Amino acid sequence: MIPLSGIRTHHCSNSRWRRCQPCRSGGDGSLLRLRSVRRFPGFLRSAIAIRQQVLRADGAVGVSWNTALPRTFFILSAWRDRDTLDAFVRSEPHVSSMRRYRPAMADARFGFWSTTYDGLPPSWSEAQRRLREATHPDPEGVI
Repeated sequence: MIPLSGIRTHHCSNSRWRRCQPCRSGGDGSLLRLRSVRRFPGFLRSAIAIRQQVLRADGAVGVSWNTALPRTFFILSAWRDRDTLDAFVRSEPHVSSMRRYRPAMADARFGFWSTTYDGLPPSWSEAQRRLREATHPDPEGVI
């Protein structure tokens, strides 16, 4: 596991917070760190496809991501509720990408918290704090 404090993130210009639909929601933060930079191009292609999937997903409220180049991705998303997030996680192309890149992960952490629509988007510092507190890297055993 890598310490999250002091990681310099580089905002990807195409990953500004995008609201999908208004509602009361839950925030979700993820940290995904690749073992090798060789996996970066394919992982980035998958991340872009999954971001598009989020923007179309039922229950998605918003999404954005940052990178700590060359191997770490931070993803923020908000969902109507935990059930809609879980349904998304089990759908394509997300589920295939998780299975494909599981062996390539040096670290994978996830956090989910309740928030209001007015509390969106969550700050990167808040998401990183919550990810530091995550006691289990993969709560569902999915990846």
